[in-house]
Amino acid sequence: MSSDPMEHELQRFSRLNIFDLWTRVKLGETLEGEDKAFGDLLMQHKEYYSTWDAADKLMDKEYDTETEVNPFAHLALDAAVVNQLDNANPPQVKETYERLTLQGASHLAAIHSIAYELATEIWQAGHDRKPFNTERYARQLRRLKV
Repeated sequence: MSSDPMEHELQRFSRLNIFDLWTRVKLGETLEGEDKAFGDLLMQHKEYYSTWDAADKLMDKEYDTETEVNPFAHLALDAAVVNQLDNANPPQVKETYERLTLQGASHLAAIHSIAYELATEIWQAGHDRKPFNTERYARQLRRLKV
Protein backbone atom coordinates (compact mmCIF):
# COMPACT_ATOMS: atom_id res chain seq x y z
CA MET A 1 0.00 0.00 0.00
CA SER A 2 1.18 3.50 -0.74
CA SER A 3 2.72 5.28 2.23
CA ASP A 4 1.20 8.57 1.04
CA PRO A 5 -2.19 8.94 2.79
CA MET A 6 -3.41 11.43 0.16
CA GLU A 7 -2.58 9.00 -2.65
CA HIS A 8 -4.39 6.23 -0.77
CA GLU A 9 -7.50 8.39 -0.34
CA LEU A 10 -7.41 9.32 -4.03
CA GLN A 11 -7.29 5.62 -4.93
CA ARG A 12 -10.26 4.87 -2.67
CA PHE A 13 -12.23 7.82 -4.10
CA SER A 14 -11.47 6.76 -7.68
CA ARG A 15 -12.52 3.15 -7.13
CA LEU A 16 -15.70 4.20 -5.36
CA ASN A 17 -16.53 6.47 -8.29
CA ILE A 18 -15.93 3.60 -10.71
CA PHE A 19 -18.27 1.41 -8.64
CA ASP A 20 -20.95 4.13 -8.64
CA LEU A 21 -20.61 4.74 -12.39
CA TRP A 22 -20.67 1.00 -13.13
CA THR A 23 -23.89 0.71 -11.09
CA ARG A 24 -25.42 3.51 -13.17
CA VAL A 25 -24.28 1.82 -16.41
CA LYS A 26 -25.86 -1.49 -15.37
CA LEU A 27 -29.11 0.31 -14.47
CA GLY A 28 -29.21 1.73 -17.99
CA GLU A 29 -28.94 5.37 -16.95
CA THR A 30 -28.36 7.84 -19.76
CA LEU A 31 -24.88 9.21 -19.28
CA GLU A 32 -23.32 12.29 -20.79
CA GLY A 33 -19.88 13.81 -21.24
CA GLU A 34 -17.02 12.22 -19.36
CA ASP A 35 -19.38 9.84 -17.55
CA LYS A 36 -20.54 8.47 -20.90
CA ALA A 37 -16.98 8.08 -22.21
CA PHE A 38 -15.89 6.37 -19.00
CA GLY A 39 -19.03 4.22 -18.89
CA ASP A 40 -18.39 3.10 -22.47
CA LEU A 41 -14.87 2.03 -21.49
CA LEU A 42 -16.23 0.09 -18.52
CA MET A 43 -18.63 -1.74 -20.84
CA GLN A 44 -15.91 -2.54 -23.39
CA HIS A 45 -13.81 -4.33 -20.79
CA LYS A 46 -15.91 -7.43 -20.22
CA GLU A 47 -12.92 -9.20 -18.67
CA TYR A 48 -13.17 -6.78 -15.73
CA TYR A 49 -16.93 -6.83 -15.08
CA SER A 50 -16.43 -8.73 -11.83
CA THR A 51 -13.83 -6.15 -10.79
CA TRP A 52 -16.19 -3.25 -11.51
CA ASP A 53 -18.91 -5.10 -9.56
CA ALA A 54 -16.62 -5.34 -6.54
CA ALA A 55 -14.76 -2.02 -6.87
CA ASP A 56 -16.26 -0.81 -3.60
CA LYS A 57 -14.68 -3.80 -1.86
CA LEU A 58 -11.34 -3.43 -3.68
CA MET A 59 -10.62 0.12 -2.61
CA ASP A 60 -7.53 -0.93 -0.64
CA LYS A 61 -6.32 -3.68 -2.98
CA GLU A 62 -2.77 -3.22 -4.21
CA TYR A 63 -1.73 -4.89 -7.45
CA ASP A 64 1.70 -6.43 -7.97
CA THR A 65 2.93 -4.71 -11.12
CA GLU A 66 5.24 -7.64 -11.85
CA THR A 67 2.49 -10.28 -11.90
CA GLU A 68 -0.90 -8.55 -12.18
CA VAL A 69 -2.70 -6.09 -14.38
CA ASN A 70 -4.26 -3.33 -12.35
CA PRO A 71 -7.66 -2.94 -14.05
CA PHE A 72 -8.13 0.50 -12.50
CA ALA A 73 -4.82 1.79 -13.87
CA HIS A 74 -5.62 0.13 -17.20
CA LEU A 75 -8.93 1.96 -17.32
CA ALA A 76 -7.29 5.27 -16.38
CA LEU A 77 -4.81 4.94 -19.25
CA ASP A 78 -7.58 4.08 -21.70
CA ALA A 79 -9.56 7.09 -20.48
CA ALA A 80 -6.52 9.34 -20.89
CA VAL A 81 -6.17 8.19 -24.51
CA VAL A 82 -9.88 8.77 -25.18
CA ASN A 83 -9.48 12.25 -23.73
CA GLN A 84 -6.48 12.88 -25.97
CA LEU A 85 -8.52 11.63 -28.94
CA ASP A 86 -11.51 13.80 -28.12
CA ASN A 87 -9.31 16.87 -27.81
CA ALA A 88 -6.90 15.95 -30.64
CA ASN A 89 -4.13 16.79 -28.21
CA PRO A 90 -1.56 15.83 -29.14
CA PRO A 91 -2.81 15.57 -32.72
CA GLN A 92 -0.69 12.47 -33.34
CA VAL A 93 -3.03 10.48 -31.09
CA LYS A 94 -5.99 11.06 -33.40
CA GLU A 95 -3.84 10.47 -36.49
CA THR A 96 -2.53 7.21 -35.02
CA TYR A 97 -5.99 6.04 -33.96
CA GLU A 98 -7.40 6.69 -37.43
CA ARG A 99 -4.45 4.97 -39.12
CA LEU A 100 -4.66 1.91 -36.87
CA THR A 101 -8.42 1.52 -37.30
CA LEU A 102 -8.09 1.93 -41.10
CA GLN A 103 -5.50 -0.86 -40.97
CA GLY A 104 -8.05 -3.12 -39.25
CA ALA A 105 -7.54 -2.57 -35.54
CA SER A 106 -10.70 -2.49 -33.45
CA HIS A 107 -11.53 0.66 -31.49
CA LEU A 108 -10.29 -0.89 -28.27
CA ALA A 109 -7.16 -2.42 -29.82
CA ALA A 110 -6.18 1.00 -31.19
CA ILE A 111 -6.82 2.60 -27.78
CA HIS A 112 -4.69 -0.08 -26.09
CA SER A 113 -1.81 0.35 -28.54
CA ILE A 114 -1.76 4.08 -27.92
CA ALA A 115 -2.20 3.58 -24.15
CA TYR A 116 0.87 1.34 -24.08
CA GLU A 117 2.95 4.14 -25.59
CA LEU A 118 1.42 6.65 -23.17
CA ALA A 119 2.24 4.42 -20.19
CA THR A 120 5.78 3.93 -21.46
CA GLU A 121 6.30 7.67 -21.75
CA ILE A 122 4.80 8.33 -18.32
CA TRP A 123 7.10 5.70 -16.83
CA GLN A 124 10.11 7.17 -18.63
CA ALA A 125 9.33 10.68 -17.41
CA GLY A 126 9.10 9.42 -13.82
CA HIS A 127 12.23 7.32 -14.15
CA ASP A 128 14.24 10.19 -15.64
CA ARG A 129 12.60 12.75 -13.32
CA LYS A 130 11.91 14.92 -16.34
CA PRO A 131 8.73 16.33 -17.89
CA PHE A 132 6.61 14.18 -20.18
CA ASN A 133 8.34 14.14 -23.59
CA THR A 134 5.55 14.90 -26.06
CA GLU A 135 7.93 14.76 -29.03
CA ARG A 136 9.14 11.26 -28.14
CA TYR A 137 5.54 10.15 -27.52
CA ALA A 138 4.48 11.49 -30.95
CA ARG A 139 7.46 9.75 -32.58
CA GLN A 140 6.50 6.42 -30.98
CA LEU A 141 2.88 6.85 -32.08
CA ARG A 142 3.97 7.37 -35.69
CA ARG A 143 5.80 4.02 -35.54
CA LEU A 144 2.76 2.03 -34.35
CA LYS A 145 1.37 -0.61 -36.69
CA VAL A 146 -1.44 -3.11 -36.43
